Amino acid sequence: MVLFAIISVKLGQQKLQLFLDQPNFVEKLLNFLKNIKKITHVFGLIACLLCICAEIYGQNPVQSAGDRSELAKQDTLKNRALRDSTRQVALPQGDISTTIIYSAKDSLRFDVRQRKVYLFGEAKVTYGDISMNAANIEIDWVANTVKAYGQKDSTGKEIGTPEFKEGAETYKSKMMTYNFKSRKGIISKINTKYGEGFIVGERVKKDENDNLFLRNGLYTTCDLPLPHYGIRSRKMKVVPGKVVVVGLFNLEMAGVPTPLGFGFGMFPQPKTRSAGFLFPQYGETRERGFFLSEGGFYIPIGEFVDLKITGEIFTRGGWGLGAQSTYIKKYAFTGNFMFRYNRRVNEVPGRLENSVVNDFNVTWSHTPQSKGNGRFSASVNAGTNTYGRNNAPLVQNFQSSAFNSNVSYNYTFAGTPFTAGVNLRHEQNVVSKIVSIFPEANFGMSRIYPFKGKNSDSKSILSQLNVSYTGRARAVVTNRIQDVRFPFLTPRGDMLPGDTLPFNAANLTRIFNEAQIGAQHDVPISTSITLAKHFNINLSGQYNETWYPERYNFRQVDAIFRTGSNNPTDSIYRFAVDTLRGFSRFYRYSFSTGIQTRLYAFFYPKIGRVAAIRMTINPNIGFSYNPDFGDPSFRFYQQVRTDNNPATVPVQQSRYTGIYGTPQTGRAGAVSFGLTNTLEMKLKPKEDTTGLADDKKKEKNDNNVTLLDNISFNTAYNLAADSFQLAPFNISARTNLLKIFNVNFGAILDPYHWQLQGVSEGAGARQVQQRRTPEYAWQKGGGLGSITSANMAVSAQFKPPQAKKDLESKNASEVENDFINRNRHLYVDFNVPWSLSVNYNLSYSRQGFQPGSIVQTLSFNGDVSITQKWKVQFNSGYDFTEKAVSFTQFTITRDLHCWDMNISWIPFGPRAGYTLDINVRSSILRDLKLSRRNLWYFR
Repeated sequence: MVLFAIISVKLGQQKLQLFLDQPNFVEKLLNFLKNIKKITHVFGLIACLLCICAEIYGQNPVQSAGDRSELAKQDTLKNRALRDSTRQVALPQGDISTTIIYSAKDSLRFDVRQRKVYLFGEAKVTYGDISMNAANIEIDWVANTVKAYGQKDSTGKEIGTPEFKEGAETYKSKMMTYNFKSRKGIISKINTKYGEGFIVGERVKKDENDNLFLRNGLYTTCDLPLPHYGIRSRKMKVVPGKVVVVGLFNLEMAGVPTPLGFGFGMFPQPKTRSAGFLFPQYGETRERGFFLSEGGFYIPIGEFVDLKITGEIFTRGGWGLGAQSTYIKKYAFTGNFMFRYNRRVNEVPGRLENSVVNDFNVTWSHTPQSKGNGRFSASVNAGTNTYGRNNAPLVQNFQSSAFNSNVSYNYTFAGTPFTAGVNLRHEQNVVSKIVSIFPEANFGMSRIYPFKGKNSDSKSILSQLNVSYTGRARAVVTNRIQDVRFPFLTPRGDMLPGDTLPFNAANLTRIFNEAQIGAQHDVPISTSITLAKHFNINLSGQYNETWYPERYNFRQVDAIFRTGSNNPTDSIYRFAVDTLRGFSRFYRYSFSTGIQTRLYAFFYPKIGRVAAIRMTINPNIGFSYNPDFGDPSFRFYQQVRTDNNPATVPVQQSRYTGIYGTPQTGRAGAVSFGLTNTLEMKLKPKEDTTGLADDKKKEKNDNNVTLLDNISFNTAYNLAADSFQLAPFNISARTNLLKIFNVNFGAILDPYHWQLQGVSEGAGARQVQQRRTPEYAWQKGGGLGSITSANMAVSAQFKPPQAKKDLESKNASEVENDFINRNRHLYVDFNVPWSLSVNYNLSYSRQGFQPGSIVQTLSFNGDVSITQKWKVQFNSGYDFTEKAVSFTQFTITRDLHCWDMNISWIPFGPRAGYTLDINVRSSILRDLKLSRRNLWYFR
């Protein structure tokens, strides 16, 4: 054997250099040295060396005569190429193209004769992008295969089941065999995830293209070892990232086969978006018959935009089309757009012809991210007034009485205090049918301190002087006839003030002709100073200027006698209004000053743990002045006489009117008074059983309790008015009780005396004649005055500590989780056992001796988890004035693991009814559901 070894090494001298150049030579040599300890015979040592050589070369060390002669021809001394140490020799290529790395936690055993390696205990084999983990793995170097299988522990439980990974695909099974050369494999008892679904099969074949062929396979979206449901088929093919195709199949529930099935099935599993058909929904409505809806086609447009086109059709006439698109640009913006058109045919009793209603609805949402100087955003919701009532069965749609839209673009000029923007708003009331469009533009300058230099005194009047600017232009386009600008004139045309024109193409010209346009500029200037370290004095002034494209001039045409009178003095004038087109402007300005300070009052009552009560008082006194811009010297108004009676007071009529109103009238020199208070209580620390409290306990148990968050009192006195100088007293308060109840209170007191002139009964109602006198109430024994209005609102939220935690989904992104927590009402959280929100509102109003009016309402909503999987949500209320229950709805949700069940019930009212839905959670099998509808839309 020694001689044989020498001959073998001499004949293989050329390949010996290759043996030393092997990249895994050191690893193989270390493994070899470990095995030497177990070899005690020299022949065993020589056999191991030869086997290692054969393993590296991929050939048998025992050569035939022909092989020996061939080797003799390759004498290294005669081969010039091998003698050149700078030349590289190509390595022989085998079936395995890369290094196989394997390891085991327990032990490794080599079978030299069979050329196999056995790995025991948490075995792992890695081959390129392929890896296999299992309790036991067997590697066959002759057949180029690897076989993995699990084992049972002492309790008989299967552990270490094989897990095979190739790229992004993962397979779990009871046993598997894989061939490195052909890249094919056989898997037993597979259970792997594909997209939103899971594939379960008894015996699976994997080809070189990673396609799977299953026998007696099950496709499901349930992740349990024993799925709640599945689609069972004897033959199944899986094309990774594309589709799952099954032959004859039937639905299986909890392992029990059902007769529900079909001849074949296809379940797309695309890794990227792809175009395809959308399967329609079907149903029946009382008014429109049977229908197919939400069927259509899905088209991906590029990487960041998609388009969904859907339609619907009804057996009693009518159809609809819809288009929806979602787009996104990373780190820039996201948005979605939807347009729907519906043509509804209604049967009219007693008529042969049916009425046809055309409805449409447009929604657009564009949300930018804070990036750059410009910011564009959009929130559009517009359509016909009858769209929600005729085509939207959802509760929130028919409860909404208005559409609102807003599209805006704002730009900030970098390095400057200037900003600019444009805005387009839309308001639509589906009840009054009033549609208004408001295009706007604005330009502004943020507050600047022109005299605040580096070396100036930061507390001087000049250094605190600041100025800002806001300019805006606006137009109002509406189908509502505007109020008559001049009350003594007859309305133009056939429309009266407040009438509404149909918003359609035929009336667009008139609607745009009635549009109002204007611009306004505001320049506020202010400064402040601290006096005696405790008094803050604020000085401010404001200049406002309004621009209109026209102004008016009034002139007398002639005088006519009143009906049945020949007295020239008993006549009325007819006037003409001249519209002077062109730039016109009016302005106003005002000045104000105020002084404020802060006072503290402390009380030390000896009550329980109360250490002290502190009241913080913030008094403020202000003075404001503006001239009377109705004075003839400003020429903003004209004195118009309506008749020839000298005793009749002329009417003061503004020459300017529009969307920013008319020039301000009336001189004002008002002194304002205000008092704002907060009330707090400090508690002593709790003492322990020894009667003492250490420093840590004292720090922990010291509590500051807010008794009143705010209580304020405000009024004003107008020095320029000739009567009723004192303004009503405005009182408000806010507090939080027990950290649960939020209480808000407000009241207005009229300080003047009301005089009762008479009471009469008529038309089943009590009529009160009264007048407000310039005498104060306290002069007549009426106290501070009479309450003209008061309101109180109490709200409370009751929930366990679990509800305060943020919701988080493991499968959702950070942006999606943020949206979930900002809209918690859209999701059902089964981890919260219960929650309850209660709101109580009470309002009171009264004028003098008139009967008071009280409105009192109670509303509440919440949810309760009956069990870990059952949750009931409710929403209701009660109107004490109308003595009726408000809109009430109950929603019952059942978590069925891979299924959802939702029951919505409206017990009474015009929308009474219920809905029942049991459906699979996965969007892939969204059509696998059971639905029952008994709402107004479907009856």
